[in-house]
Parts: sequence; structure tokens; C-alpha cells
Amino acid sequence: MFEWRKKVGEERANQISRNATTRGTKMHDLCEKYLLNEDLGELGNSSGELLFKGIRPLLDNMDNIRCLESRMLSKTLGVAGTVDCIAEYDGNLAVIDFKTSRRVKKEEYIQDYYLQGCFYYTAYYEMTGELPKQVSILISVEDGSTQVFTLKGRDIIENTEKLKKRIRH
Repeated sequence: MFEWRKKVGEERANQISRNATTRGTKMHDLCEKYLLNEDLGELGNSSGELLFKGIRPLLDNMDNIRCLESRMLSKTLGVAGTVDCIAEYDGNLAVIDFKTSRRVKKEEYIQDYYLQGCFYYTAYYEMTGELPKQVSILISVEDGSTQVFTLKGRDIIENTEKLKKRIRH
């Protein structure tokens, strides 16, 4: 991250970060409204709106929403945050995180997303006693494509252990 800021320059890095925040917030807001069956209004062609249009078909794979933009707390991990969504995704109870990206992501570049999802997985289980079956990262890319990365079973356990180590250090 610091190498990237140094490479592109502080001013350009700040501009890119502001744009990413703006488009991500807009897409998240539209996802939340869509999942709550609220009126989306007239959708334009802003970056956030286009990213929402891309991710919308993935949202149609969701059912039985348990949490949407909900505060989570894990006493075990000593961490709190706000989960994007916990719902059934393709028939499995899942922690679901919505992401935006300028470019298609390689799996090795989203390891922090997995750790974040494992936190919500742990917190949700602690808070409800209900165990999700997977962590799903849904990414809407500026080129109009989408990506879905999913952790299940042993991969969730391994990533949760990585998260615990990171928190301790």
C-alpha cells in the first residue's frame, strides 16, 4: 500500500482513494435499497450506479437476509465492525461482502477481504449461534464484469486462524 502511494504520488493516490470511496458508498447504498425492495429512483451512469448495475444479478442469488449493514462484535477476537450482508447465497448461509474494483482481481490480492469475512463469520456465530456455511466476496469491476470468491469449510478455519494471528501482532 505504501509502495503504491509512493509510486503514483500522494496527490494522485488521494484522488484515487476518494473516487473509490465515493463509488463504493454509492454502490453499497444501492445494494442495500435493492435488497430491502426500496425504490432505487432513476439510475444514471455514475461510477457507483454502473457498478451496482453490474452486481445486481449477483444480488438476485440471495434470499432470507439475516443482516444488512449490521453492527457485529466478536468478543473472542476483540473486534467490531459493520457487515454488508448475511443471507443465503446460492442456497447456503453466507457472510457476503460487496466490493468494487477498477480492475479484475486475482485471488491472491483479496486475502484481506477473506480475513474481514472471517471476522464477520465469527462475530455472527458468537452473536446468534447460527453457523454460516461460507464467506462470499462479490466484486463489481469497472469494466462491467463481476467476480465471486468463496471460502468454505477448512478454508474458513485457516483464514480465521490467520486473522487471530494478525490481531495479536
